[in-house]
Amino acid sequence: MASQALLLRPPRGTRAASTVQGHLRLVHSSLLLRGGARTPLLPLESEGFWRSTLPTPSLLRRLTQGEPQQEGARRPRREAEEEVWGQLTARGADEAFAVGRRLESWLAEQTATAVVDFDDDGDEDVQQALHTTVITSPTQRAMLTARAVVSALLPRGQRADAAKVRLRLATRALRVEQDAEESAADDEHAKQDVALDLAELLGQDPQAFEGASWARLLDVAECTETFGLLPKGQLTEATWQAVLSRPKQAAMKLADTKAVNRLAPLLRLSLEPCLRWRRLAKMKAARDEGHERLRLLVLPGFSLLCWAAALDLPRFAQTWPSPASNFLVETLLDEADTAFLRIWRMHDYLELKPKWHQDGPVPLDRFLE
Repeated sequence: MASQALLLRPPRGTRAASTVQGHLRLVHSSLLLRGGARTPLLPLESEGFWRSTLPTPSLLRRLTQGEPQQEGARRPRREAEEEVWGQLTARGADEAFAVGRRLESWLAEQTATAVVDFDDDGDEDVQQALHTTVITSPTQRAMLTARAVVSALLPRGQRADAAKVRLRLATRALRVEQDAEESAADDEHAKQDVALDLAELLGQDPQAFEGASWARLLDVAECTETFGLLPKGQLTEATWQAVLSRPKQAAMKLADTKAVNRLAPLLRLSLEPCLRWRRLAKMKAARDEGHERLRLLVLPGFSLLCWAAALDLPRFAQTWPSPASNFLVETLLDEADTAFLRIWRMHDYLELKPKWHQDGPVPLDRFLE
C-alpha cells in the first residue's frame, strides 16, 4: 500500500480509459463524512444557549457505553462532561443518524452486505449483517458522529449496540492542516470588516472578534447560522465569500500535485479498500467471505474539502462542506476483475466524476501511477 503513488490530476489522453467488460459487481463502499452540527470551537456568548444544544444525557449514554479500540500508544482526547465548546449537538447527532438511514437504504438497494466490528459480546447475527471498519479522529464529537451513523445501520432493537463498535483512531491521516494564514494588509482589513459585521449582527461587543483568524470567523458564522442566531441572508454574500474563500484557496493549493505528500495519508486511507479488493481479485480471492465491505471515515470539514479538491470533483472542489456532508465511494469489479470507482452524493443520487473523466465508472488505475 505504501508503495502506491497517487496521481491527482492525470493529463487528458495520457492513459486510455479502461472499458468495462461484462457486468459490474459492487464489492465495497466507503462513506466519507463530515461530523454533524457542533458548538463553536471556542467560547461564544451565550454559553447557556450553546449548552442547551448538546445531546441529552440518555443519548450520550447510548452512544458512549463502548470504548474505542486504540492503535499503538495513541489515546483519544477526552472532553470533560461539562465541556461545551467544539461538541456534537443533538441536531448534529440527528444529522448523523439521518445519514446512516440513507446509507442503510442505499446499501439495501445495491444489495450490498456490510458488517461492524463488535466487541466479543456483540450479537453474532448483527456481525453477520454488517462488516464495517469505522475510522475517526480521537475527539468526542467525531466518535459520537460515527456511532450515530452506525446506530442507524442496525435493527431498531439493537441500535444501542452502536456503543460496542470498535473505533479505529487516525489523527494524522484524517486531519489535513491548513497553512498559516497570510498577513497582507488587505487581508487584515477584510478580516476586520467581517469581524465587525459578525459582532454587530450577533449583538456582541465590537471588539469580540478582534484579531480572530479566518478559521475562527468561519466557525462563528457557520455555527450561529446553523442554530438561527444569524438568520440566513443577514450576512452579506460578499462577507460569506470572504470567509469561505480562504479554505477553498488553501484546499486547491494543497490539491496541486506538488503538495501531494500533504494529502497522501488521507487519500490512501480512503482508497485503501479499493486497492485491497483489486489485489484480492488478482489473487482470485475476491469472492471469499469475511472481507471488509463498508468503511466509514469521519473527517473535519477542511479535510473533506481537500479530498474533493484532490479528486478534482467539479463544484465540490470549491464548495465548503456543510455539517454531515458526505461522499460515498463504491469499488466495483467487472467480469475481468478490473477495479472501478464510482462516487455518489447519496441524498440526491448524483454521481460525481473527476473533471478528467466522464465516461462511465472511473478505472482505479486512473488514480494510480
